[in-house]
Amino acid sequence: MRIATRFNMFLCALLVVSVASVFSFATESDELPANFLAGKHVKKNSNNQVNQAHKKQGNIPTPHGFPQGVDTLVNFTHHFESQGIYLDGSPHHIWEYSMVGNDPAHGGTTVINAPVVPVTVDMRNFDGSPRFVVNGTVFGVASYSSSPVPTQVTDAIQRAEFGNHARADWHTLLAPSLKTPRTMVLIRGTYRFSLNADGTCCRYVLVDHGTFNNKLFPPAAPDNSTVIGATEVAGEMTTKDISTFLFPNTYLFDNGDPNQCCILGYHSFDFEAGDANNGNRL
Repeated sequence: MRIATRFNMFLCALLVVSVASVFSFATESDELPANFLAGKHVKKNSNNQVNQAHKKQGNIPTPHGFPQGVDTLVNFTHHFESQGIYLDGSPHHIWEYSMVGNDPAHGGTTVINAPVVPVTVDMRNFDGSPRFVVNGTVFGVASYSSSPVPTQVTDAIQRAEFGNHARADWHTLLAPSLKTPRTMVLIRGTYRFSLNADGTCCRYVLVDHGTFNNKLFPPAAPDNSTVIGATEVAGEMTTKDISTFLFPNTYLFDNGDPNQCCILGYHSFDFEAGDANNGNRL
């Protein structure tokens, strides 16, 4: 079971080639105004929806703990009691959770590999040919009240969730390493875009949710046709990693309607069948 996250940062290569010109051209039919996202809201997207969208099989981790016999990250499971309401509206008072890392009561530092995969979004014409648009820090450390020493923000948040139950030396840290850049090719009609003020591409890109899922997650293993699949085949994303796929400013919309925006990214799992190398564990 491989854990993947996606962050939106404008650090990757340009999404499409932009050509300078002294002539004035009409706006492309799928070009969006710079203020299109004004008033839009972040949409929730659960792991279940993500996995269902790309038709993955397997037991998805739930609040009841990680499934047994799965090749994945070191983790621990506990519970606490508090009166509340469950998702279906029923009264609930025992809440179970699973977290990566080691139990805070045991102390010590757990370091987890955190590969970073830059992804270029390659936007194409309807026929798949290259398209030309013609027109006039997460891993650093800092001081936080939940930690006696400077640490990463993710560790500080996790420590704050346990308060006095965590030993002073308990930390869960990410060790980043830059991996091979990947490219996601999108055909016109599955995306919209907005240009920068100087006419270059792109201020942001909106991508159809279903298309993005199919381009990101592998349908089976091994797979070289998708971003995650190719990264796994290259050995740059394993069951012992929390991998980050670093996109340009890319947001997702539902039901083929850009107005049904914006899903900002995922924190999810990729499930694949095991083999002899890991004892045939999922």
